[in-house]
Amino acid sequence: MTAAVEGMNEVHEEKEDEMTEERNQREDKSVSGESEDQLAPENLVTRRHFLKTAGGVSIAFVAAACGPAATPTALPEDTAAPPPTTAPGITPEATAGPTSEGTGWMIYGANVEGEGIDPAVGYTLWSRWVDDNVYDALLRYKGDPPELVPHLAKSWEVSDDGLEWTFYLEEGVTFHDGTDLKASEVVYTIERMLAMGDAPSYLWEKVDPDQCEAVDDYTVKVVLKEPFGPFLFTMPWLYIVNEKLLRAEEVDGDWGAAYLRDHDAGSGPFMITNFDPAVTIDMPYYEDYWKGWTGKRIDGWSYQIHREMGTLKRLLESREIHITDRLSEDDFLVVADYPGVVVEENVSQAPFAVKMNNVRWPTSDLNFRKAVTYAMDYDGVINGLLQGHATPLTSPVPPGMAGQLDLLDSKQDMDLARQHLELSGFDVNEMTISFGYVAGDPFQRDVGLIVQETLRELGISVEVEGYTPALSVGQWESADVMNHFWPIWAASDYPDPENLLYPQYHSRNHGSWYSCSFYKSERYDELLDQARSLPKVEDRVPIYEELQRILVEDAVDVWLFAWQVRIAMLDCFKGYEWQPAGMWSTYLRPVWLEEC
Repeated sequence: MTAAVEGMNEVHEEKEDEMTEERNQREDKSVSGESEDQLAPENLVTRRHFLKTAGGVSIAFVAAACGPAATPTALPEDTAAPPPTTAPGITPEATAGPTSEGTGWMIYGANVEGEGIDPAVGYTLWSRWVDDNVYDALLRYKGDPPELVPHLAKSWEVSDDGLEWTFYLEEGVTFHDGTDLKASEVVYTIERMLAMGDAPSYLWEKVDPDQCEAVDDYTVKVVLKEPFGPFLFTMPWLYIVNEKLLRAEEVDGDWGAAYLRDHDAGSGPFMITNFDPAVTIDMPYYEDYWKGWTGKRIDGWSYQIHREMGTLKRLLESREIHITDRLSEDDFLVVADYPGVVVEENVSQAPFAVKMNNVRWPTSDLNFRKAVTYAMDYDGVINGLLQGHATPLTSPVPPGMAGQLDLLDSKQDMDLARQHLELSGFDVNEMTISFGYVAGDPFQRDVGLIVQETLRELGISVEVEGYTPALSVGQWESADVMNHFWPIWAASDYPDPENLLYPQYHSRNHGSWYSCSFYKSERYDELLDQARSLPKVEDRVPIYEELQRILVEDAVDVWLFAWQVRIAMLDCFKGYEWQPAGMWSTYLRPVWLEEC
């Protein structure tokens, strides 16, 4: 055990009584009695994970506004064959030299207990923080707008039909137990991911595991069942695991899943030495990391759990944690005035919208939906509920994604709303419109109350009703029972518009919270299927642009804003770089502490 880890053990002993008391207090609270502070951004889970956990609570109060988004940058998708040092047009990260200087142990303040660290299972914000630093993937996201950069794969190529992807791996990579990482581990990781079939596996549902092969020790071929253009964008999620280790730890054909509940099998810059899902995850730096270490670095870091956001605020003030993104709206405003604390605000790729049931009367009528979009009090949501800490959407695609257009004007126009309501033929005395939301989320509820108030001005009666997570799933399954309105956020798992346009609006996806508008357009489906088959971004972009126009013309939903993510950190925490893709994880190898 390193001296750094021994030092951290003393810190944990001091805090354990405090955390135990917090957990005991939580156990006495019912779900309906949760405070707003407890509605953590961790609930921003993806659609597949959501349906498994029946969660879906929004990430209200973790976002804040910043300036206009940068112009989207096209991401390179294929490279010349084999094997150049880096992919053409991509700048590699500098390979570290032989010396480095440890600057101390970094602590990230969290408010969500760890549920597991197996990269074939974990699919949440907190697991992304851990996995992105404990494991390596073939490629990584970098910058804002995000670009793909080489990582374990130094180059790659794709066949003309888009079915075969060949990756050329870096040599000299070792797992934390010293085992060499080779192409066979990539094949095993894919097989394991698809065989386990948990939340992240949907990213590779087009992969044919029986056809994937290690061509040699450092060349791997991945074969798809059918072309899937955004395939390369999923690669930063494919964390490569140690096949030899997991086969040795396998119990009853579980692919080593029991072992990975509290251990790691990675090759990343940090390794797990202590995993207590209710208290902390400790990760010292891996001295033999294949990219090396040079200059200043942290000795390691801890994902430290304090469920109460007020506790995180106090620990930041006393400089006992270095960074957190888990504060309430009010607390972000407070800590921004603390000496030595910096609050950064960045645009996410997580749009928030009010879904409208396109099948059930009267939201089945185009003019009625247009009336709602014009009547919407955008200012009340963005500047009222969120105090301006959000970026209005100008299309169904959020800022920073390729092909994003300026099609929407987030201004209320009651005159146009009345005109379209009259054209719809809806009699305001005919019925009450229903707005459903996941009970326990005050932000979703408050959006519903704003819709209720604004449509009352048109004479329309709206009932706002919260549903338990289990009952919410039942609402989304059928257009006949689905409410007229339902608010959702739509976190993008990878920075390609397909990841938002396909699951939400393609007709084959009806029956989930993500697609609960039940939109159906043959033209839309045909164009999107075409785009999904094209391996090059530049070929997909014109189609994405047309798809956005179709959705806006059909007034499918009320698109409100893109979440702004605020992160509070000590000013001695250096080297942090924001990137919005893949749940905005943070790669900690480049960071260090400056006299904290």
